[in-house]
Amino acid sequence: MLLPAGNLLGVPSASMTNVWNLTVRLYVDLRRQASGICPAQPRS
Repeated sequence: MLLPAGNLLGVPSASMTNVWNLTVRLYVDLRRQASGICPAQPRS
């Protein structure tokens, strides 16, 4: 799904943007780990 569902949930656009950015970052991190480009980060 490429479109944020914030409008359907009635979430303010600003908050939805933050959530969407976090979602994209998590997705990119998972893709990197899956492809072996980025080594697993040590848990703090």
